[in-house]
Amino acid sequence: MISTQHFSKPTMTLGLAIAAIVLFFARHDLWLRDSTSLVGGLPVSLLYHLAYCVLISAVLAAFLLRKPGA
Repeated sequence: MISTQHFSKPTMTLGLAIAAIVLFFARHDLWLRDSTSLVGGLPVSLLYHLAYCVLISAVLAAFLLRKPGA
């Protein structure tokens, strides 16, 4: 697990909020919409969405696992 003891609460919250907003806009993969290339037998857009789901899950988990008073 990533240690968050080096960041203050406002800095951590702001960073997570910015990450969530950037990921919200990055979910529209317009640049891969018509791509027919494959990576490991899977379409590139499918791998993009897999990575996106893992990353946004990590950001949202960090929001939930923050200590309320820290």
